[in-house]
Amino acid sequence: MPRKQKFISQVGDYGHVFTFYLYEVDGSAYAIPAEATVTFEAYVDAGSSLTITDTAHVTINDGRLSCYYTTQSGDISTAGTYWCRMKINNITSFEAKWVVKSEYPSGE
Repeated sequence: MPRKQKFISQVGDYGHVFTFYLYEVDGSAYAIPAEATVTFEAYVDAGSSLTITDTAHVTINDGRLSCYYTTQSGDISTAGTYWCRMKINNITSFEAKWVVKSEYPSGE
């Protein structure tokens, strides 16, 4: 069964690496095709339009079994709950929850 992730960051933070492991319906690893277009997408909870659509900052790991997005300056300017995913050509990964806080509570 695929593992679902949760990411936490603060408004204005960048440089975080969000890794996505991709799986077939039967639970086996999905190998990203060599010529695939891989896009990181994110949208605000209950929103209908994408907040981030970025192919330039996605990296496919060795073995082509996972990929990651490195958050960029200006990605998110408002605290809240977002959902993010990877899109490989026309295939969409499971979504991961991304909690963006106005500031980190002590201890996080």
